[in-house]
Amino acid sequence: TVATAHVVLPSSHLVGRQSGYVSASRAKHETRVYLVGQDDEDRAATIDRFGVMLSRDLSNTSTLDYADDESREQLRARIANLHAQQRDAWTANRKATPDQLAYLTSLGVEADPEITWLRASCEIDLHTSGIPGVLAESWLTTHGTTPAVARRRVDEELRAAGLDLVAAMHAATPEERRVADRTALQWYEGQKASGNAVTDDDFAAARARYLAASVQRRANADTEVLRTRSDEDRHHRDANAGLSRTA
Repeated sequence: TVATAHVVLPSSHLVGRQSGYVSASRAKHETRVYLVGQDDEDRAATIDRFGVMLSRDLSNTSTLDYADDESREQLRARIANLHAQQRDAWTANRKATPDQLAYLTSLGVEADPEITWLRASCEIDLHTSGIPGVLAESWLTTHGTTPAVARRRVDEELRAAGLDLVAAMHAATPEERRVADRTALQWYEGQKASGNAVTDDDFAAARARYLAASVQRRANADTEVLRTRSDEDRHHRDANAGLSRTA
């Protein structure tokens, strides 16, 4: 805010409603508008247009210059509502999105439609690839959750989704261990290159998660193979029984 505002408008300058209002409403006492390179007809049109821009009817939508108590209260209510919407949008307890549920279905996962977005994110990670929980942790920390709390929340959801870190240490194959080492190291170096503070404990946690997810995905694949073979065997038995009855 200044005592006197000076606004210079050359003939080629196009002023939008918001920018025009802001540029000419910073003055406490006087606003001086300089019209450069315009004839009398253009000057009259420009002055009329600028007058519309300065209308108080536009002030509550184009600036935060709320003049009275009622307007300021409306502003506070709008900001409070916006903050509440943002908190609801990023709370770890909000429901999974339709896209998440549809993706889980495409992966063959029967998910409760009432699960949280955090659980859905962990479930998707466990049935795809990469280090599970990394993206969820990033979302949580980006929106105000401390890294320690984000790690704890994600670990809880991963365990609830079936990730068993202890069992994986015994069930992993040598190749799975090598891949886990390589993947965790790539993640670790990528985080450091981006300027993020990561520790040896972070590396160990990422490796353990990836290794456990790999073991779980292998177990799921083995179960699916056994189920398919069982279905095929049952089909053959039924077919042979039908042929015997026919004979």
